[in-house]
Amino acid sequence: MSSVAVVYWNAKSNTEKMARLIARGAANAGASVSVFSSEEFKPSMAAKYGAIALGCPALDVDTLKESDFEVLTKGIDGEVDGRAVAVFGSYDWGVGEWLDQWEAHLGRCGAKVVGNLKVAGAPEGVQDERCQALGAQLAHLAAAEDPELSRAV
Repeated sequence: MSSVAVVYWNAKSNTEKMARLIARGAANAGASVSVFSSEEFKPSMAAKYGAIALGCPALDVDTLKESDFEVLTKGIDGEVDGRAVAVFGSYDWGVGEWLDQWEAHLGRCGAKVVGNLKVAGAPEGVQDERCQALGAQLAHLAAAEDPELSRAV
């Protein structure tokens, strides 16, 4: 079975809601899913997952939460080489530029960045569907990377 980690930091409830929707999409697509707050997830845990979704809302003028989430993302830099990774987050104003910068950074670290999902405010309607579709995409990519599944084919 493929495994997906959904890791997020939350200021309000928007990014957590996105994380839960991504996790639901991955689970519905057949993945084993674990959801973590950024405080719970340690960079060394990345090796256990075929795909990872990392979520953080924008703070100030499109920046990551420095004290918690940015520390995690810097620690995970060496752990994402070749791994399917998606980034997601919510914002109240601006255009979500921090996600573009974060996506580019993870790509330079060797991650296969497969999604960059920005939501203005709370995810609703089509945004709910986009979150779940991203989770399903991660589940399929994790299955393709899963050595146990590859041997079985």
